[in-house]
Amino acid sequence: DSGKCPSYPSCSHYALQAVKKHGSVLGLLLTFDRLIHEADEVHRAPLIEINGEYRYFDPVENNDFWWYKNK
Repeated sequence: DSGKCPSYPSCSHYALQAVKKHGSVLGLLLTFDRLIHEADEVHRAPLIEINGEYRYFDPVENNDFWWYKNK
């Protein structure tokens, strides 16, 4: 959370949320996927303002698999 992550939630918060929601294995896979496609996200994610700075909105919910059902 050095402030360099262009997305919201930050990369580390995304990882925590993904692991909490999906468990260790799938949560880490989602985190790795996000880190890999982070540069491409600027073309797909909406830009939002957070504390006076603009970030790309990419929550865990946007990357859930089609088979995952909310508990």
